[in-house]
Amino acid sequence: MAHAIKQLIDQSNQVIIMGHKRPDMDSFGAALGICRIAKNRNKPAAIVINSYNESLTDMYHSALNMGVYKFVNSEEALATADK
Repeated sequence: MAHAIKQLIDQSNQVIIMGHKRPDMDSFGAALGICRIAKNRNKPAAIVINSYNESLTDMYHSALNMGVYKFVNSEEALATADK
């Protein structure tokens, strides 16, 4: 599975990561991990998040304040997506 993800990332111009509609801790953590993998492969990456539940408030703001992760809403993701 890791090899397949690596190939998909390497063949892409950018990586747009989408989790659940209202992400939980697992979904959000996985999105952060995939974002790091993409960045380690020298690909621009963004995590799509339109809203989140209260349990993610601290984690989301912490990730946001780190300045390492890029967060976009679904409209921004669609506007920047290519084939």
